[in-house]
Amino acid sequence: MAEPGEFTRRAFENGRLDLASGEALGGLVNAETSVQRKVALQGTQGLQTKRFEEIRETLLGAMAMVEALIDFSDEDGVEEGTWAKARERVEALGELLRSELGISSEHEDTRRTEGMGGQENKHIRHIGEILTTGVRLAIYGPPNAGKSSLLNRLADRNAAIVSDIPGTTRDVLQVHLDLGGYKVIVYDTAGIRDDPILDGSSSSLDQIERIGIDRAKQVIKAADLALLVLPANDPHAFSESIIRPDAYTSTDPDLILYNKSDLLPDSHKSVATSNALTFTGSVRTNEGISDLISSLARLISTKYALSSNEAPLITQSRHRCHLHECLAHIDAFQQMATAAEPDLVLAAEELRYAAKAVGKVTGRDVSPDEILGSIFATFCIGK
Repeated sequence: MAEPGEFTRRAFENGRLDLASGEALGGLVNAETSVQRKVALQGTQGLQTKRFEEIRETLLGAMAMVEALIDFSDEDGVEEGTWAKARERVEALGELLRSELGISSEHEDTRRTEGMGGQENKHIRHIGEILTTGVRLAIYGPPNAGKSSLLNRLADRNAAIVSDIPGTTRDVLQVHLDLGGYKVIVYDTAGIRDDPILDGSSSSLDQIERIGIDRAKQVIKAADLALLVLPANDPHAFSESIIRPDAYTSTDPDLILYNKSDLLPDSHKSVATSNALTFTGSVRTNEGISDLISSLARLISTKYALSSNEAPLITQSRHRCHLHECLAHIDAFQQMATAAEPDLVLAAEELRYAAKAVGKVTGRDVSPDEILGSIFATFCIGK
């Protein structure tokens, strides 16, 4: 009997598959939605590997220029401006990686910390990762707002315990949905309130609820989307300010559902709120829930649209980790390049480390013959 993954490993070891394509094959086998299958197919067809190889070739080309300046600067084949051209290529590549990783140039210390295994920006995920593993949607709000009932309605089963007693949900519950072809992981969190004291409960139970509230806030910050559920008959029941996930930008709207609209007179069913995408409905009567689901599906499909002609660069956390490492070495190269008399040997070594980091994604290493071939093919030295 074949061992798990044996045939895919044989294909990799014999050069028929690279690591990224092998991971995409596993993603295709385990895909639950149509979008996950499309992302995986792009990977198995080599579109993702092609992008990584282009990055690697750019680094090798820049390194060849620097190596040529070190070893053959007295040869006629080395053109003037080679150092400036190498710097331009590396700088453009650094900007590309910053864009793909969702970080800006002013956060250099953060990039270096995370690239070397730090904890900064740990919640920020690439769109390729989100499409592969699922969009994380956190439902939060005050106790008895209808969060667990909404989770059960979305899951079409009794996934969470529903009770009139405040603080019933203590831990984080989750269900997996297919919204518009996208995998969505919905999290039901503990009701957030200032003073979680249960009637007739002991201090130990109060402490448990507090832990549940802390976990709820952590889940919200780590989510891709967050939906605040408020009772329409008491819209001010949530005393805290709206909690925004770390992944949100200034253009992302706050999502608010005013539940229990069936408890309001018809003339009061519209609740006005600025700077937010709001919904009004009732989980109990199912009023407005279909509109909520379709709106969320449209929002997700717009926010995480899949390009048909370019594969996502990052679909696994491993890819992101190696690209952070690559970017850290690119930053080190650029710092050296600004010196009055840059050390070309150390600069070339930083580019070598950057290329090796990218090579870890596909399983390719940087060989001396590859570097020499690039040098002589570029500069025609010694002809």
